[in-house]
Amino acid sequence: MRKTLILFFMSIIIIGFLLTGCEEKTASGSDSTKPTTVKTTDSKSELKEIYSKPRNYMAKYNLVTSSDGQSFKTQLTHYFVGQNVRQDMTQDDTEMRIYLIDSAMYSCFSAPSQGWTCYKFNQLNKTDEDKLRSEIDKYDVVYTGTRTIAGKVGQCYKMTYQEANFEACYTSDGVPLFFKSVSPSGTMEMTAIQVGTASSSDLTLPAPAQEMPNYENLIKQYQQN
Repeated sequence: MRKTLILFFMSIIIIGFLLTGCEEKTASGSDSTKPTTVKTTDSKSELKEIYSKPRNYMAKYNLVTSSDGQSFKTQLTHYFVGQNVRQDMTQDDTEMRIYLIDSAMYSCFSAPSQGWTCYKFNQLNKTDEDKLRSEIDKYDVVYTGTRTIAGKVGQCYKMTYQEANFEACYTSDGVPLFFKSVSPSGTMEMTAIQVGTASSSDLTLPAPAQEMPNYENLIKQYQQN
């Protein structure tokens, strides 16, 4: 139970950093950086155009988060089909999936000797990434060049506003290949290692959804284990 709760709360944090975009062909490869080129168009306008892209892709990432001197490393996979989202994360023998389907949120997990269990609860509040997209006019946006990540060429940008700092790279279709967030509370960095397509079948829950249990009870179970 302790491991499941850790994955659950980590997934809640990460789900906010899901970005827009779509991609057609699966690929994997190394990460390389090319020299920055001078752009004649406005970087912020380009970023807004990227955020307006339709979403239909699968992307697998290496994830590293750091806070209060502690770090967490794992891999996660994102599936975007229109406005619906699935995020997978595995730590040791426990697998966690978060689904955002038709304005509802579902949390599913599976552990050894157990089948899948899914819970349904209300949509999350606006997250840092949501705020970045909806409040992009507040940010200073600088184009920083191109990087080849997972076999895809990404256009890269740096966004800053007060104490918030973001770096991101996107394909021409809007798939996020790299995303880094730096704030006083910590850092989060995602780097794509595989990019491909997603379909509606990827958004099917692995088990019927139950009502989400009381958070206070979950915390008590966490403290007891």
